[in-house]
Amino acid sequence: MDIYSYIKSCIQLNTEAFFGEDDYACTYAELFEVVSSFSAKFYTLNLLKKRIILYFENPYLEAVSILAVLASGNIVVPVSMKYGEKSARNILELADADLVVTDKKDSLVQSAACNILHIY
Repeated sequence: MDIYSYIKSCIQLNTEAFFGEDDYACTYAELFEVVSSFSAKFYTLNLLKKRIILYFENPYLEAVSILAVLASGNIVVPVSMKYGEKSARNILELADADLVVTDKKDSLVQSAACNILHIY
């Protein structure tokens, strides 16, 4: 089952919030809309079966981005700030990614040898 099919089945079965955080509560239907819209962005960038690094501070944006990358047929390379700067920098250098998607503007992200898509 692909990610779209799974989320669609959740829409039919659940009307309650998918994310329960105070600032980021949304239903499965709202999640599906956001993921669909965001995954379309990867198609417009001609990204298919490419490595996309996700480096986020905001857990909601990170979760939505993971689903959108998977839905678009690309490969997720998650980089957590918990890894520490040295490990994160190594991943950024060795991943051979085509894109970094992030909500941060720092020197670590700028060191990536690929395009950067900032989301706020």
